[in-house]
Amino acid sequence: MVNNDADLYQLMQKPLQALLSGTEKTLFVKKSVCIRFLLTEKQMLAVNSRFFQ
Repeated sequence: MVNNDADLYQLMQKPLQALLSGTEKTLFVKKSVCIRFLLTEKQMLAVNSRFFQ
């Protein structure tokens, strides 16, 4: 179970490293993918909490 953003980020590190090599470009991609994923996760959580309150 993922408790917070740090856990989520750790969880995503290995799959991302397997997909992308460690150049500057892919580091930027990794960061933007993580941020986009975290934002969409947070939006989903916000929507869910509104529906289930």
